[in-house]
Amino acid sequence: QPVATITPPVLTVQQGQRAEFRCTVTGNPPPAIEWFGGQGNRISPNAIIQGGVLQIPTVERSDEAEYICRALNIHGEHSARAVLYVHSASLPHVQVSPQRIEVSEGEPVRLYCRAGGTPSPALTWKKLDGELPQQARTERTDIGTLVIPSAKASDAGVYLCVGTNSIGSSEGRIEVSVHSVAIAPFSVTIQPSPASVQEGKSLDLNCIVRGAPAPSITWHRSGGPLASNHQVIGPQLRILQATSSDSGEYICRASSIAGVQQATVSVSITDTSSRQQSPIISIEPHSASVIQGQSASFRCRVYSGAQPIRIEWKMANNQPLLDNVKMTQDGSVITISNTHHGNQGAYRCVASNPFGITHSIVSLLVQGIQ
Repeated sequence: QPVATITPPVLTVQQGQRAEFRCTVTGNPPPAIEWFGGQGNRISPNAIIQGGVLQIPTVERSDEAEYICRALNIHGEHSARAVLYVHSASLPHVQVSPQRIEVSEGEPVRLYCRAGGTPSPALTWKKLDGELPQQARTERTDIGTLVIPSAKASDAGVYLCVGTNSIGSSEGRIEVSVHSVAIAPFSVTIQPSPASVQEGKSLDLNCIVRGAPAPSITWHRSGGPLASNHQVIGPQLRILQATSSDSGEYICRASSIAGVQQATVSVSITDTSSRQQSPIISIEPHSASVIQGQSASFRCRVYSGAQPIRIEWKMANNQPLLDNVKMTQDGSVITISNTHHGNQGAYRCVASNPFGITHSIVSLLVQGIQ
């Protein structure tokens, strides 16, 4: 008697995929093969039968059924059964986040995309009316992510996340806007200013920078490099276990696409007795920014020091003060009236007595210069 065997006995496929059963028969004489089955006991007209092979190239939901292979010869017949299960397929459903994003030049951009569907879709990123930025990269975890590390104006536009499976494709859109960075004048001040520390103690100098975009900050020492006991921590300069060799002027320099600005602070290292004798001063305010034509005033305040103390003002570049800069009788206050381009820069207050000289520097920024 003949024997029929179907492989696989159970087959599960997605809608739109191919399904294939193979029927192997044995017997003498060799048996004939017949196929039956399908919904309503009707095999799909799209099916291809070649002897022991039953193939459905593109499976539909209606093809889900039991299929029978029958082997027949003069000694009798034998049937084998197999079941086909069909999972419904669907177009990808694409979700993107955010749907719109605005960034400034230089900022990173992260676009997120998730797609569902059967079969599971593949994700690709495109840019409408253009190519993806060269610096863009994709990340794939449970969602698809497009990363632009540093946005440029040319990166603005509509980005498409496309989900594709055997049924077709769908897309989600994200609009990216890139704003040019506003370049604004910035100011640099150092606190404390002036600075005095007792020998053997530590001193922190803080560089305060205001402006856009945020400038980069570096510390320098007038007349030489920073020493091994000088630590730069972000915008702060720390002088550890100060000695007399640490006295002098220190410069905080800030730079950005808006330009370069700097502030200088005079550091004195004293012991207990000389600290009470050398002048200790500061300038108020620490810096100023005015519109062209306005006035600005700075006061050089003396906190301590043996009298007599002489105060004088100079430009930090040793140029003489301009005619529109006036000093009070005691020299402690300067007033710059009807400011113009020539008044912009750094001003130095110098306080001296028989025990020493102390410097403090302040910067003036004049805006609206044509």
